[in-house]
Amino acid sequence: MLGRSINVVLAAVVCLAAAGTGGATLVYQESVDRLSERNQELRERNDSLRTELNETQTELNRTERQYRELNQSLDTTRSDVDQVAGELSEAEQNLQQTRGSLEDTRQQLSRSQQRVNSLESRVVELRQQRANLEQNIQSIQTENEQLNERVQTLERRNQRLENEITNLEGRIDLLEGRLDTVCREWPDDTEKPRPTECSR
Repeated sequence: MLGRSINVVLAAVVCLAAAGTGGATLVYQESVDRLSERNQELRERNDSLRTELNETQTELNRTERQYRELNQSLDTTRSDVDQVAGELSEAEQNLQQTRGSLEDTRQQLSRSQQRVNSLESRVVELRQQRANLEQNIQSIQTENEQLNERVQTLERRNQRLENEITNLEGRIDLLEGRLDTVCREWPDDTEKPRPTECSR
């Protein structure tokens, strides 16, 4: 796009030499108008990308918050597993101690066995829950990395657009300066009227 702008300026210089001061003024004005429109489009695109960048950053913050919450939940689950495993060990010890007194401890043995089974099921359940949480954390970490890459990409695009806007603004200033020069040098004794752009 910058190359095309340079070609337009070169064409304007050629027209100035061939057609005279009036034609050059028209060409310069058309170039300024086109560059102004392009500058406005890039500004609007830049605003859109900034909005998208803000939304992506908000999503990244939310994901990081979920990641921290899942980490806390995982720590709690691990603590529960340790506690239940301790209870299971204690129940098994009680089971061994009560086997010496068969008649008096039959019912206690049955209850202890049920307790062991229940705790074993709970251990399996908690381990599965821990595995699910670890899988969720891995998924969130992957998504977090993708969002970070997206943020970096948007920041690079934003920088390129800002550089292009700066270049276009410099080109507009140059063309406006040339137009001012043409207007100042416009001969007063010519029959051709002064271009309307000179009265801006």
